[in-house]
Amino acid sequence: MILESPAIARERRHRLPSLTALRFFAALCVFIYHASSMLIFRSIAVRDDYAFVVQNIGYLGVSFFFVLSGFILTWNARPGEPRRSFIRRRLARIYPSHLVMLLVALALFGVTIATGYP
Repeated sequence: MILESPAIARERRHRLPSLTALRFFAALCVFIYHASSMLIFRSIAVRDDYAFVVQNIGYLGVSFFFVLSGFILTWNARPGEPRRSFIRRRLARIYPSHLVMLLVALALFGVTIATGYP
């Protein structure tokens, strides 16, 4: 048996890795929902059966993701932390990825315009 220091044990409890990993399944539900609109099945019967199964799975995934994210944010909240500090930390964590994706989208838009694709 490996003994952990109290600080490591507290950090492990603080992060909730098992609940955080559930976000993958919520994102998978949304992906499956969007993939269902691609009409990947030639058979209408198979397509209808598949659509019936995944009809509401995207909405379930989004709702679950928001509830889970809210719970994890609340769990990880620092007692007595000012609201400004919390917002600053969240923006510092989220904004860089949004900026990168904006640049990727603009580059793809530029390529689309340059190639004349409608």
